[in-house]
Amino acid sequence: MATTIRAYGETVPTTMDIREICDKMRPQVEDTTGKKYVKFIPVQYRRLDGGDGISYLIKVHVAEKAYIHVEIFQDLKEKVSLINVKEHQTKDSLIMFGEYSLPPEPATEEIQEMCDQVKPQVEKNTGNKYVEFIANEYRRQDDVDGINYLIKVHVGGEDDYIHLDVFRNLGGKVSLTNVQAHQTIHSPLEPF
Repeated sequence: MATTIRAYGETVPTTMDIREICDKMRPQVEDTTGKKYVKFIPVQYRRLDGGDGISYLIKVHVAEKAYIHVEIFQDLKEKVSLINVKEHQTKDSLIMFGEYSLPPEPATEEIQEMCDQVKPQVEKNTGNKYVEFIANEYRRQDDVDGINYLIKVHVGGEDDYIHLDVFRNLGGKVSLTNVQAHQTIHSPLEPF
């Protein structure tokens, strides 16, 4: 079964239209976060055009060194709705909100190769040496800058697993983002 993956466009500087959308949504964002922002200046955004409207991912400058990411949907009648807010972002953090694929898929040879590439980093982070390091299943999140992977890896014993958060950029470079130890075959493979 073929799957069509729609991706957000590249990150671009904010336009007047985006500023107006953010001005409309500011009260709802502040209600959601429980904070009143001194600043609320959109600086960059990405967009995804769909048949029912436009989704925007917007980076908003809210304090001297503080940013938030706001996901907003604008329907065909130009009604805007707040979808999500990510706090504790930085000037350099990527603007991302995409969902990971469901259900988890059985690991492929390509997924195992990525696990093998990051194994030394995983061992350093966990302080363990793994004799067994076999990818079991994975989920993926496509992004304009590359692909994020959540991978369940069997590391020995009957039910000893870890979860990896791995990023592969468009050039094919693989890097470890995070490790979640002490997992089982039944532990849900969720973002962490």
